[in-house]
Amino acid sequence: MSATTTNNWWASAKLAANAAAAKTRVAAGTAKLRAEVALIDREINGRKKQFGVEMYDHMSPLISSVDFYTGPMYDDEEMTELVRPLLIATHKEAAALEAKVSQLKQDVSAAEVGRTSAFGAGADTVGDKFKKAGKTVTSAGVEGKLKTELLLMQNKQTAIKQEMGLELFGQFATLEDRDNWLPKDRVVRSIYDSCRQDIEAIELKRRQKQQELAERGFNG
Repeated sequence: MSATTTNNWWASAKLAANAAAAKTRVAAGTAKLRAEVALIDREINGRKKQFGVEMYDHMSPLISSVDFYTGPMYDDEEMTELVRPLLIATHKEAAALEAKVSQLKQDVSAAEVGRTSAFGAGADTVGDKFKKAGKTVTSAGVEGKLKTELLLMQNKQTAIKQEMGLELFGQFATLEDRDNWLPKDRVVRSIYDSCRQDIEAIELKRRQKQQELAERGFNG
């Protein structure tokens, strides 16, 4: 192989390697952008879920009033039409778990008392101390299990409220965009406005990432 041929071969190999490296960098950059868009989507859903918890905690006390089922909520007919059926359904699910949560809280308190008293006075011998130590470990295990069950149950309650937010925010936003509607109640308005502003800021980040993807020849 002549020197010229060898040089040409190395030049071609170098060009191919550089092209492959560039292609890899582009693919890695695109994958990174897509991952960032997915994270932004999760952030948007998370904010809507937070909106659901805030709205439920503010409005659920109304359910105990007889007027809740007969008149408009906060003198707002449009909001009542949207919110009341969803709030009733959400409250029904959350209330079904409340009895279990209350019982678990009582069980946890009793377990804490049992654990602290398990290693009390009266352990005169080494054997007695070992027995009481064993009871303490057992009590701590029971207490830990109950606390885990309580946390899981409370998380279920929160998830129910969050699901309400995913649906309700979309309905509120549609009414505002279509009919220029806004809630009459100041607290509801504040909760909604705060959520919408946050989501608009997050969606701006998403559009910027989508633009970067579009410039690379991808949509998403």
